[in-house]
Amino acid sequence: MVQKTCATCQRTYASDADFLHGTTRWRVCSMGHLWFNCSCGSTLVLTKGTYPWYAPQQGMSDEAAGVFNRLAHKQSIPRVSSVTVEIARLLEAKDLDLPAMSKLLRQEPVISAFLLAAANNMKSGDGTKISSLEHAVVYVGRKGLAELVQMAGLSAFPVTAAKYTRERFWRESQLAGFATEQVARRFAPAIEGDAAFVAGSLANIGKLLAAILEPAAVDAVARAQADPKTVGNWRAHEDEDLDHTILGEIAAVLWGLPPFVRDACAAHHDLRKLFKPNGPKFAPTLLDVTAVGVQLAHWIDLEAYQVEKDILAAFRARVGLTESTFDDFASALVSKARALRF
Repeated sequence: MVQKTCATCQRTYASDADFLHGTTRWRVCSMGHLWFNCSCGSTLVLTKGTYPWYAPQQGMSDEAAGVFNRLAHKQSIPRVSSVTVEIARLLEAKDLDLPAMSKLLRQEPVISAFLLAAANNMKSGDGTKISSLEHAVVYVGRKGLAELVQMAGLSAFPVTAAKYTRERFWRESQLAGFATEQVARRFAPAIEGDAAFVAGSLANIGKLLAAILEPAAVDAVARAQADPKTVGNWRAHEDEDLDHTILGEIAAVLWGLPPFVRDACAAHHDLRKLFKPNGPKFAPTLLDVTAVGVQLAHWIDLEAYQVEKDILAAFRARVGLTESTFDDFASALVSKARALRF
């Protein structure tokens, strides 16, 4: 049995039970190594072939695990780049060398683009934009940057769909992240801006996985949405086996995304899990604001047919807003998004 000691908190892993207790974000990288987060949050790695006891279904709901077990293409699901995971681990160093990190980021233009977008989305609207990577790193912070690095790593996954392209997914992703962060800032200021951005950006990651595994089927959904005779919400057209909320949960687990992303993927359309009366009236949860942010992203994109009005109505009731007041907030959000050129 392989043993492991966390360099940060000195926790020692000496048995299978040790590895499975209080750890999170298990993922196998492109090199076949198994990465996970210690209970202190630090990232550890087990080399390929030293974890016969590991199964990805451990982190999934019964429904998601059942779908995963039925997936004929599960061997084709891409794995997170080992380089991306290494960059994220470097961010855990006690002393972060900003110039060196900026130099490294410049070699990864996708990560840099995500970083600058997140920093400007989180920035207060004073009319100026963050264009320096060093400034963006400081503004977003290490925790946010670590999540963005992993998010950008996912953007390299191959997508062969002709209509629902990788570029379309990531544009919609950043738009949803922007909207979710803005909703959190206005209605739930206790929620961290970077967490809101990441949750909104990745809530629909199941669509990306579907486009990777079944590009023709996903293109059919995209075409049906654009056809005036069948135009409607994405969920009205997707097959049950390609339900993006279930595939999103699977993707979040396989790719080692934070637990709050897994929950956002699984529940952002489910009113049974949203807007629970389990707190102060004016304190929506991260899951609540993510569900609203995803809907407002459709609003910003002038896709009224995609907006689920029952979710917005439930949110208005939760925070005590009239429909006209919420419409004013959404209209201002549209103007800001256009100014940022999403």
